[in-house]
Amino acid sequence: MLYTIFALAATLACAVRFQTESPSAPEPPEAENDTSKTDLQPLVEEAPKIDFQLPKECSEVCPDKRSFFDKVFQLKQKYRYKCILKDHTKLPPGCNDRDAKLRRRKSSRAQYKISCPFGTKALAKQALQVIPKKCSEEMKCCCNSAERLSFRTCLPMHITDEIVFHPSILSPDNPRAFKRISQTYSNPGECVNVTDPLKYQLAEDDELSDHGKCCIETELSPNVSGTEARYTMCTKFEQLYHCSPLDDHSTQIGQFYQKITDGQCLGDRSPGDLKITRATALHDFKCPKGFYAPKASDACACKVECD
Repeated sequence: MLYTIFALAATLACAVRFQTESPSAPEPPEAENDTSKTDLQPLVEEAPKIDFQLPKECSEVCPDKRSFFDKVFQLKQKYRYKCILKDHTKLPPGCNDRDAKLRRRKSSRAQYKISCPFGTKALAKQALQVIPKKCSEEMKCCCNSAERLSFRTCLPMHITDEIVFHPSILSPDNPRAFKRISQTYSNPGECVNVTDPLKYQLAEDDELSDHGKCCIETELSPNVSGTEARYTMCTKFEQLYHCSPLDDHSTQIGQFYQKITDGQCLGDRSPGDLKITRATALHDFKCPKGFYAPKASDACACKVECD
């Protein structure tokens, strides 16, 4: 009997030991279509896009030329660009290292150029696929024929330059080009600030009179009829200010300017239809179709250093 009990106990112990030492069942594999983890965290992240923007301080940019020495030793100039500056006193960001040399251009003496770093090798490679291989050698101020809208306005008294760029009522956030014009006009009526106007004649047989106007200067007429007959004509009337109080046009309170067209600095390598061209090497460059070159009498000017 005792032997039977010991045999039964030994059998139960072996059964328990077998259950505890046997390996656990493997976990079921994850389903291949389970996207719970990839929805929030992609397996492969997209590379960020790199866009090279033309610095606002540059009229044009192109790769910086390297000397033979630079090419042989693979110096960092290959990751630089040349900026044709709009204003040589305002440089693009980052163009202040020891290799950024400000120089006057040989082809367009009114312009300056400077060598600037792209910043990174990746940005340089991307930019070199977009920007032109060479900058324009010749550049010219050209005005859009469709933007000849002009108006006159009064600017603050301290502004006296011939050409200024200033905000206006029509464009408060965008300074436009203005040209200083005559500050006064001839009074077409009776005197405002003159007590004793001069008398004059309208013709040889006319009597001397002020004619209800305010003449302040006279002279004898030229002898055009071949006779000795000459008459006193008025050469100047009272001058009143355009920018003045409504009740006193003899007092100036502002500078009188005329809005003119903002010109664009275009070159012989400008994109698309904006290139300046010339028939032969003996001819001057001409603005493209739809543009004209400003003259002293035109209401147009470039606010950047150009030709």
